[in-house]
Amino acid sequence: MENADKRPDILVGIAEWLSEDFEFEVVEELRSAGAAASVLRIPTGPYAGIELYLPTAVGLFIAAGFFNGFLSKAGEDAYRAVKKGTTRLFHKAHPLEIKFTGSPGKVRETPYSAGFAVGCELLPTLRVKLLIRKDVSPETTEAGIEIFLDLMRDIHAERVSEEDLRRLFPYKPVGGTVLVVYDAETQTILPVDGMADTPLAR
Repeated sequence: MENADKRPDILVGIAEWLSEDFEFEVVEELRSAGAAASVLRIPTGPYAGIELYLPTAVGLFIAAGFFNGFLSKAGEDAYRAVKKGTTRLFHKAHPLEIKFTGSPGKVRETPYSAGFAVGCELLPTLRVKLLIRKDVSPETTEAGIEIFLDLMRDIHAERVSEEDLRRLFPYKPVGGTVLVVYDAETQTILPVDGMADTPLAR
């Protein structure tokens, strides 16, 4: 793994059963934009935990340092490249047919994908995970990813009001993670209650 002596700006998580070159082009694009991107191969489960908090087969995690340090030096062109790389990774993961499995009666069907998610770090103890709905078009998901990344950038830049932050974080994070989803009807990012029997944004 490159940049072993430095915490990566972006960590790409890939299930170990996917091909070795699955993420290669996307990671190279991120690195060419100047971001310190690393790859983590995720072992095949089983995992114990609440389904929506478990690792997806493909995921991209952006550290706080990306927003707090990298962007101020790299500028908008690099940020656009990172957004493009994120959506490209989603499109590569989208065709994967993956379901949560477990003991009978303990795994519920959810409207969210087990194939891809995007996470961002706001504080060392607070992360936000964007869930991807299975029942919307790839184009809608792409728009949602862009809006989510812009929102995370604006929170780091302190351009989001206290009222909007309270709406986004209405419950105590589970394990330091807040779940959110893009709502196409309102074109906004909404919180998801991952503890509910049927997780819904509203």
